[in-house]
Amino acid sequence: MTFYGGDDRIGALNKTVVHNETFNIGSMKVTCFETPCHTTGHICYLVEGEGADPAVFTGDTLFAAGCGRFFEGTPPQMYRALIEILSTLPDNYRPREDV
Repeated sequence: MTFYGGDDRIGALNKTVVHNETFNIGSMKVTCFETPCHTTGHICYLVEGEGADPAVFTGDTLFAAGCGRFFEGTPPQMYRALIEILSTLPDNYRPREDV
């Protein structure tokens, strides 16, 4: 089994991903976005599949009522994650934080 992530501190990780890298899970296409701030290796995942609206799994970067805390990152990194990456996605890309 392959475990994807952006930080080698994740115990089971065996595939490190980078910004805009893609991979498939079955018929779903997953695009990775480097969004460091909460942690330096944080990755958001955009999941697209036939017959369903795309979903963005944001982890601790973006919540329905705000953004995550800055544990290892900086305000410019959070700005890039929220404004330059996540907010540029089309409106039908639903944020998901329930990973």
